[in-house]
Amino acid sequence: MRKPRAFAAIPLLRAGGLGVLLLHAGCARDPGANDGNSPVGPALAGAPSGAHSQSALAVVGQWCTWLNAGVDPNDLAVEYGLQVTKVFPDADMAVLVGTVDRAVLAADPRVKLLQANELTFLSQPVDLTMGFNQGDLDEATTATQPALASLDLSTTHRWVTGRGVRVAVLDTGVDPTHPHLASRVEMPPAGSPLCGLETANGVDDDLDGRVDEAYGHGTHVAGIIATVAPNATILPIKVLNDDGVGDVFDLAEGLYLAYERGANVVNLSLVLTGESVGIEYAIRLLKYWGIVVVGAAGNVPGAPFFPASDPDVMSVAATGPGDVLAPFSASGAVRVAAPGVAVESSFPGNRKAVGTGTSMACAVVSGCVALLAEHANVDGQPRPVAGAVLLRRFAVPMLPLGTVDDGRVAPLQALGFMGWPLPRGGIAVPTGDGG
Repeated sequence: MRKPRAFAAIPLLRAGGLGVLLLHAGCARDPGANDGNSPVGPALAGAPSGAHSQSALAVVGQWCTWLNAGVDPNDLAVEYGLQVTKVFPDADMAVLVGTVDRAVLAADPRVKLLQANELTFLSQPVDLTMGFNQGDLDEATTATQPALASLDLSTTHRWVTGRGVRVAVLDTGVDPTHPHLASRVEMPPAGSPLCGLETANGVDDDLDGRVDEAYGHGTHVAGIIATVAPNATILPIKVLNDDGVGDVFDLAEGLYLAYERGANVVNLSLVLTGESVGIEYAIRLLKYWGIVVVGAAGNVPGAPFFPASDPDVMSVAATGPGDVLAPFSASGAVRVAAPGVAVESSFPGNRKAVGTGTSMACAVVSGCVALLAEHANVDGQPRPVAGAVLLRRFAVPMLPLGTVDDGRVAPLQALGFMGWPLPRGGIAVPTGDGG
C-alpha cells in the first residue's frame, strides 16, 4: 500500500469533458448461452442515441469537482445551494448535486477542475457475443487454450510469471472465491470505497430491458490476466455496477485507489461515451507515478474510444483466428493488438465463460505487461514502463500496415528469445512513455 498523496498539480494539455456512462468494452451476451441459472440477460446491442432519455439514471445537475487542497466541499455546497453526495478526500474530489451556473462554479478559485457527472449511453452497437456458463474452468489448460496459442505462454512461464507485479482491474468487481482467482486476488479492506466484490441484484438498474448484463465481466477479465501472468496480484476495484454502468467520479476515484493500493499496471476494459478532463488528469498522474494504464480500444470499427484514445494509455485492439484484426475491433491509432476472440476465462460461481471483445484483448496485454515488468526488474522491483516499452518494441507487425501502431504482442520475443538476445534484469530500455 502506497502512502496516499494528493492529486499533484500536473498540467493537462487538453480541456473539456463530458458526463459519461462507463460501459464494458469487451462483449455483449449471447442470449442462447444463458442456462437459466445466471442473471445474464439478452445480448447487449447498444442503444440509439437518445433512446434512454427517460432513464432514471439520466440524472441532471451532478457536478464532479476537483478542489484545491484544504477546501471543504460542504462549504462550497452551502454557498451555491448544492448537496454533497460523494466525497473522496484523498484526492480532494466531490460530487455536488443541484442547479448552478456551470461557468460561475468553474470560475470559483477553490475549484481546480469541474465536469458534469451525468450518465449517458453508448449509441454505437456492440456486435459481439459472450457465451456464459460453459461448465467448469480447467486450470491446467487455460494457458494453452487455442485463443492464446500465439502468445506461447507455456514457454514464457518458464522464465516469467508476473511475480511481484500488482495489476488493478477497474471493472464490475471479481468473484474472489473462484478457484482460478482465489490465490491471486487481493481484495480491499472491509468498508473500503469501491469494494471489489462482483454481485448481481437481479434488477434492471438502467431500465434498458436487460438485467445484470455486465455481471461476470470483471471476473472474466481478471481471470485472463491471471492466466497470462499467474503470479501477478490482482487488485479488483469496482467502478461499474452489474449493468456495466458507472460515472466519472467513480472511475477517477478508482484510478487514484489503484495508485494507493500499489498497482503497477491498471486494466481498463471499458469505454466512455466521450473524453473526460478529469479522467485525463488521473491518467496523467498514474503515468507520472510510473504506472502503466492499458485500455480497450472498443468494439466498433474505426477510431478507438476514450480512454484508449488518450496518448498516455496503452490502447489495445483485438485479433482473431489467423492473427488478423478482429472485424469488430477499433483500430488505427491503437498501440498494440492481442487475442480477443473466444477467450476462455473465469465466471462467478466456479464456472467459466468464453468471451470475445477488446476487453479480453486488453486483459491479455495487461498480463503481458506484468510479465515484462518482472523481466525488467531492478533490485527486485518491477518496472512496468520498461516492460510496456519492450512489449511494444518486439510486437509482431500486422497487415495491413496502419491497423495498429506496433503489432500483436509477443511476450516471448520481448523476453529475448526468438532471435532477440536481451538479458534478463536491469534492461537498458527507454523509461519514457510506456503507453
